[in-house]
Amino acid sequence: MSVIGQDQKYLKLMHDTADKLVASFWGKENFQKYIKLDKENSRYFGIKSNMKSSFNSNPNFNPNSFKFKYNVFHSAFHGDTARIEFTLDSTGKLEIFFQPKGLYQPGNLDSLKTISQKEAIVIAKKLGLAKGKGKWTTSIEWKETDPTTLNLKPNSTLLDFIKGHFTWAVKSTLEKNYSKGCFTYKKQVYYIDIVTGNLIDKEDIND
Repeated sequence: MSVIGQDQKYLKLMHDTADKLVASFWGKENFQKYIKLDKENSRYFGIKSNMKSSFNSNPNFNPNSFKFKYNVFHSAFHGDTARIEFTLDSTGKLEIFFQPKGLYQPGNLDSLKTISQKEAIVIAKKLGLAKGKGKWTTSIEWKETDPTTLNLKPNSTLLDFIKGHFTWAVKSTLEKNYSKGCFTYKKQVYYIDIVTGNLIDKEDIND
């Protein structure tokens, strides 16, 4: 049995709340022209761990949290896709235990100047990214300024607090190992701001 009647209105309210949140950061015109909800990978969640459903189908339970994912398609991202992700609780408030991604304030996307993947690789090499094995790879990833907590001061808003960066994650493979039927990789990653070209962070990861 699907959620029906008054509950459908509730689901719509949650979706409208999420849309307004995204538009408050990105701007209404950008939202209408370039941002699309990823229904396949967005999820309704219920109280029990096995209660979850894609936005592509009506849930057969009463959701108490909503994980929204949006895709941003624009030439400023040089053929890649910028992604937005956050979770709302049952009252429509942003869940502070799940770090939001992509709540960005770019101004007019059509006038946003960004660096390309190749330019990011050049910058990362100059800053000391290890040569590694094979070619460097890049992907757009979100880096939040303060990922530790959502501690709003009196009279402050989410727009004041959330100040993250879209970055080119430039990755170099340091080691490649094979074990138990699969490959594992040790990589070094430099996160280069797509607008300023500044180094935001760097780390070693295992894939």
